[in-house]
Amino acid sequence: MAKEKFSHPRQPRKKGVTKKPSGQSVAEEFKSASPYMNAAYVDGKGGVLEVTIGSSKREKMPDGKETKRVVFWDDTEIKPLVLNKTNGRFLIRVIGEYSEDWVGRTLRIENEETPKGPGPRITEVLDSQFAVEYDLSEEEDEEIDV
Repeated sequence: MAKEKFSHPRQPRKKGVTKKPSGQSVAEEFKSASPYMNAAYVDGKGGVLEVTIGSSKREKMPDGKETKRVVFWDDTEIKPLVLNKTNGRFLIRVIGEYSEDWVGRTLRIENEETPKGPGPRITEVLDSQFAVEYDLSEEEDEEIDV
């Protein structure tokens, strides 16, 4: 039995021919499309954000399938952050396990490479009592001989 060739309805682009961009770039599209903070949004804000937590709650995601913890900021102009496990563990370890304790804390957020691509990562709590950076990599659990 002969294999069928996949045919695409669009004609292939000729080598060396580039099309001029029309409208919004893909990066701008992703930055504006999501109601939540993402890598493109952080890049658009200069690559580093310093934000103060205003509140945190569980919220149904736009796909309607999942409910996740979302952190909202005092500055409501800044998009909220959906907590992934790494950012959630960071806040629990540094500030505490109750989200009420997070309110009023100032964080530094930068993009970091993840298995799924770049994404916003909480890198530091800037409040003086918490002003320490934590590395939550797996190596931290290893015992060190002194």
